Amino acid sequence: MQDTLRKVEIVERFIENAKYSEFSIPPRTIRLWKQKYIEGEKKYNSGFFGLISQIRKRGNRVPKLTDNQVEEMKKVFKEHYENKIQKNISSAYKIFKINCKRKGIPPVSYKTFRIYLYRIPLYERVLFREGKRAAYKLEEFYWELNMKKTPRHGVRPFEIVHIDHTELEIELVCSETGENLGRPWITFMVDAYTRRVLSYYLTYDSPSYRSNMMVIREFVKRHKRMPSTLVVDGGSDFKSVYFDVLLAINKVTKKLRPGAKPRFGAVIERLFGTLHTTFIHNLVGNTQSTKKNVRLVTPQVNPKEMQYGH
Repeated sequence: MQDTLRKVEIVERFIENAKYSEFSIPPRTIRLWKQKYIEGEKKYNSGFFGLISQIRKRGNRVPKLTDNQVEEMKKVFKEHYENKIQKNISSAYKIFKINCKRKGIPPVSYKTFRIYLYRIPLYERVLFREGKRAAYKLEEFYWELNMKKTPRHGVRPFEIVHIDHTELEIELVCSETGENLGRPWITFMVDAYTRRVLSYYLTYDSPSYRSNMMVIREFVKRHKRMPSTLVVDGGSDFKSVYFDVLLAINKVTKKLRPGAKPRFGAVIERLFGTLHTTFIHNLVGNTQSTKKNVRLVTPQVNPKEMQYGH
């Protein structure tokens, strides 16, 4: 826009006092700008719009490749590149040239062949060549759970609820005897629509159907209802008969998160990370030091050796 404003200023000065000698611009350029200025006044009632640069319209924009060339490239991409054999681009290009020669089609250059190949989304290329697990990291990902940007899960609160466990990164000791009690486990139920923690259960026992029953019991106690859909991972505790019977009786739909796709649980997994970084890691006895390099941990800083009150 700065360039357009400069042109308008020069043209208006020239119209008032038509002397080319006052400008360090070729007279032909000034006359061209004046012509466009007048055309803008007639067409848009403003000479400013007539002087806006049209650089993006420069060049020959007519496709130079024929439909036969494009179709042949797509065929080679699909049959000889996007498959489990994982041929390289040069091998695919050789096959393309052979096919073109047989059909009497002028082949495109290797550079053009590469350009058209890279127009295929990277996710699709990796998916067909290396499989869905390798392509998973290239899927669209929402880096933050923002109420305006991130699509909501479900259409109302209590419709979709996530449940999962995590072992807290802290060693606890008895306040009376000083005995090390170990690391506790916490189970959360989180609403996927509001991102709110609906209930939690803290225990020293490893995840089991008991933890599931207790956190659901706390959920019902607080909210006087059951969720419509419960999202769980592939843990054995979520496959127990007691758990399935409880959900069946209360007409709750159980949904399994896909294996090897942790982002499907981002609603609750993000909560685990925030819990540790903002709370657990600020308490005495946290196990951050043992995660970095356990060989460097001395008895003075070992969370298992810490005494209550230190």
